[in-house]
Amino acid sequence: MTAAPIRKAARFAGAWVLESWELFRDGELDTYPHGPDGQGRLVLSSNGQLSAFLQRAGWPGSDAGVKVSWDRFIAFGGSWRLEDDSLAFELAYASESRWIGKTLIRSARIEKKKLIYETPPLQNRKGETLLNRLSWRKFE
Repeated sequence: MTAAPIRKAARFAGAWVLESWELFRDGELDTYPHGPDGQGRLVLSSNGQLSAFLQRAGWPGSDAGVKVSWDRFIAFGGSWRLEDDSLAFELAYASESRWIGKTLIRSARIEKKKLIYETPPLQNRKGETLLNRLSWRKFE
């Protein structure tokens, strides 16, 4: 492996704070899955470890009677690597049990000191194309 890919991956390493999570439907902004004030942290360590959580603001004030679901809270971790222009997340644990043991690929770029990654476009049962875009700023 040459030094260039390592230097490029180093740009992604660090702790990141969620600025926005947007869901696009057929190319148009549709909603903010955790609300316009959703919160989260993403830690991509320089040695390849991954830890992340995303939540609705104020998740929850108390846990009494609140069912965990993806539209309220998501957490996952494992390892990460850069593959071309994508982040590959190999998940060892996740609040979404179907993700455990899977590799999630997210197109990624650094733009104006922000990390932006997107899910691959997915077609839903109605034939609509859905895409999630998450924007993160470096934690300082």
